[in-house]
Amino acid sequence: MAYVDQEVSDEGVPMGSVNFGAVQGLPPRQSGVTYVVSILVALASGRDDLVVAAREVRDADGRVIGCQGVAHVEQLALRDQGDR
Repeated sequence: MAYVDQEVSDEGVPMGSVNFGAVQGLPPRQSGVTYVVSILVALASGRDDLVVAAREVRDADGRVIGCQGVAHVEQLALRDQGDR
């Protein structure tokens, strides 16, 4: 399973900080193969052979129980630094 390294700094409850590192466990590219990964892995890797779950299906309690498709991650819209 592919994931992104993370380092969590405990600065008290409930606020902390996290620094994400390199993607780990992602198989090498293979011709004709597409991998379904988390959105964090897709964004961190920058690879075009990865897709994420799209159009999530939720149960009555709001938990994700499936999806209606997959999608390539096109871009990440970063909020204005002044919003912090």
